[in-house]
Amino acid sequence: LALTRDKYFAPLLLDICSMMEIINETNLRERIVSIREKYMEALKLNKEKSIKLADYLDINLLREVLSDYKELIKSKLNTTNNYTYSNGYREGVVFALLNPNNEILVEYRDNNGKDNVFFPNGSIETKDYQGTADYLITALYREVQEELNIDFSLQNVDYLGELEVDEIKIVFYIYLITKWDGKIPEFIVEAGEKDAKLKWISLASSNKEFEFESAHEISRRIKLFINKEKS
Repeated sequence: LALTRDKYFAPLLLDICSMMEIINETNLRERIVSIREKYMEALKLNKEKSIKLADYLDINLLREVLSDYKELIKSKLNTTNNYTYSNGYREGVVFALLNPNNEILVEYRDNNGKDNVFFPNGSIETKDYQGTADYLITALYREVQEELNIDFSLQNVDYLGELEVDEIKIVFYIYLITKWDGKIPEFIVEAGEKDAKLKWISLASSNKEFEFESAHEISRRIKLFINKEKS
């Protein structure tokens, strides 16, 4: 570590502090700030192109911080790499349940005191690729059972196509479920705890509840499918 005034090391020290602050890694940020201050002091005192860091920095501390930072990045990657992507869009399934009264099941998810109303959905994960099975169907069944937290059997499922949501870089694969075996709970369950509230609403007037354009589009597709089935 006899470097450096190069283009890689300085941005690492300068930009990483903001990143650590954003993700609340206070201890690591404080250690990086300490190293950064000594590094900046070394730059001011020396005009040479190369700087011997050991003359100004605690090299053991630097190695420790870089190791901790590496492990932090690995842990973050491990939590995100479970998801699957298509053309840069994260993949997800929407399961739209429609009962005999022409009511659809929606979730009311709190967002800073305001309810976001949408269809139950979930991300597709790498574990959904199992042998020759259709990974979309595998993900659909897994998400239904996880979020509804019940032994749920789907008996009548129709595919309504995919929908790219540019704002959040997600592509939804939409499934309409009109027959199932199992009782619908009052809440979506996440990590074993109650999350979004579930409610049946009229399909005909559902647009009054929706704010997101993607929800309107899914509702439109359901109506088109039903009308086509009737004709």
